[in-house]
Amino acid sequence: MEKRLLILLLLIFNTSFSSPTLENPLPINGTYIFGSNEDVFSIVVNTPETPLAYLYIRVQDPTSKWEKINMNCYSLTKWICNTTVTGLKALVSDGQTLLYYFEVSDSTGTSYEGAQENPLMVFVDRSEPEVDLREIVNGSHI
Repeated sequence: MEKRLLILLLLIFNTSFSSPTLENPLPINGTYIFGSNEDVFSIVVNTPETPLAYLYIRVQDPTSKWEKINMNCYSLTKWICNTTVTGLKALVSDGQTLLYYFEVSDSTGTSYEGAQENPLMVFVDRSEPEVDLREIVNGSHI
């Protein structure tokens, strides 16, 4: 009986004092963005209290430095933290890779989605899509 009580207390202690968990970072890692002048970056946070969140972003270039951006967080069923990054057209060129990661803290600790050593990345593709009307299948969509 004592072992069961001890295990139960350990589980409660570990789950109630664990760092926030992060999910669904946007944009999705490894995808493409158009890289217009503004783009929204967001992450879902599981924590019972208001989190403090930052986005770190830079171009994949050995001379670039990480820029730290405050994120706004609001609660629905889970916390959603987001920020609009402006000036992307000046920051990143067509064909370049944009590196980023999230840092989220609350009173129990700090969690990361990506890291400085292993960041998330998106590729910038500003080329217009090409559609060949001769290859459209009946009933399909563009």
